[in-house]
Amino acid sequence: MNRRMTRPARTAASDGGYTLIEMLVAISVSTLLILSIGDYAANSIIGSNQDYNKTLVLTNAKEAVGIVARQVRLASAVAASNSLDDTYAPYPGNPNSWSGQAGNGTSLILEVPTKDTNGNIVYKNGSHAAVFNDEVIFYLDSSTKKLYKRVIAYPNSGLPSGTTNAATTTCPPAHATAGCPADADVVDDVANLTTAYINNAGVVCTSSCDITGTEAVQYTVTETRTINGKSYAGTYTTVATMRNKNAL
Repeated sequence: MNRRMTRPARTAASDGGYTLIEMLVAISVSTLLILSIGDYAANSIIGSNQDYNKTLVLTNAKEAVGIVARQVRLASAVAASNSLDDTYAPYPGNPNSWSGQAGNGTSLILEVPTKDTNGNIVYKNGSHAAVFNDEVIFYLDSSTKKLYKRVIAYPNSGLPSGTTNAATTTCPPAHATAGCPADADVVDDVANLTTAYINNAGVVCTSSCDITGTEAVQYTVTETRTINGKSYAGTYTTVATMRNKNAL
């Protein structure tokens, strides 16, 4: 009599596979791990971007005061107002209406020795006791929050015969022409700038200064910028001495 042998039913577990519950648990754990790693990576990227943006704004402010500092070092004096006529001075009809004072948002007027096209300083007399000066003005456009640099070149007609000024007068961007290029855009998004003057005794004057005895200029720029809905600010200060003041 033949007897049919019955074999036990095979299961996934007995074959080394996974049960449905085990599969669901594995998927859940994997999902949590992926989400955690994704959040960490996203937060790292966001943090890196924020650090980059902070550095960018601070770097821009640093570069701006660096440009001002280099110009101060070339200057022979600071001025309370421009002595060279400027067609586009702040007050219409008054070509000498630039005002350079200490304080917030004020213009900085520098007298810089005129150089000819060969790079030589142009003197007023043979004894080299006095020089002709161009004027360099740093000013804040409150409507655009841009810091500009304007140059007012000493006119060639007033220089010694045969001498040509290497500097070129600049104009507001809206009035720029081939003969009068646009003022240099030093830095954008300026929230505040502060000018202070330092005399030969080391006294720092921040308002109502007698700037005739100025030896150095302290300049501070604060830049703010909104990137992806987040605001960033950077402030940088420099102090620069006028190297040509006592020599000329």
